Amino acid sequence: MSSNLKSIEIFFDNQNKKKLILNQYNENINLFYIQIIEYYAKLKNVSTTIQDKIFIQSLETDLFEELKIYIYISTNIKDLEKLISSDEKIIIITDYKNYKKFSPKIDNINTYNFEKDLIYFFKIILKIQNESLINYSLQYPHLAFSELSKFLINSSNYKSESNDIIRNKDILSIRKEVFQMRKSGFDIKKFYSLLKEESHLKKLNFLVY
Repeated sequence: MSSNLKSIEIFFDNQNKKKLILNQYNENINLFYIQIIEYYAKLKNVSTTIQDKIFIQSLETDLFEELKIYIYISTNIKDLEKLISSDEKIIIITDYKNYKKFSPKIDNINTYNFEKDLIYFFKIILKIQNESLINYSLQYPHLAFSELSKFLINSSNYKSESNDIIRNKDILSIRKEVFQMRKSGFDIKKFYSLLKEESHLKKLNFLVY
């Protein structure tokens, strides 16, 4: 198994594993790994929340005993030291400089291996061999799960979006909003919510046509 994916799975399985740190690659690959984390979190009945401000608190459970784990995105050294020294079970995404400093001390994910991880995830974990889907996801890793949702609806008729005519104006409006956000200031939480909305619309769009 991919060592990165195995580390993520073990992190959710083992309550003694308190910290997991990832290095920032770029916005698109960061989003891919966040979605990978959420994939395993869902399998383990764990909810995740992305935080860009330090907010340490005890592990939360809801009325249905679902565990919540926070994903912190920060490059502030003092904030990182505070997070790592805490007793809470958390995931940290930071720049490569801080990643190199802290990764020898805690479990870590090197996102520079994203191509290997992505291929392994599709071919071995999901048992999907569709080269069009995989190649598209390698080009646009932040859209991998969005494309996956479309593929799973009707795999026999799947075409990657690069070969599709986009017929849903709502999807186009989301893409425009993402473009404007990139120009005015990137907000990863908002970006991620837009991707989830796009994924839902793709499902509806595929069923209509």
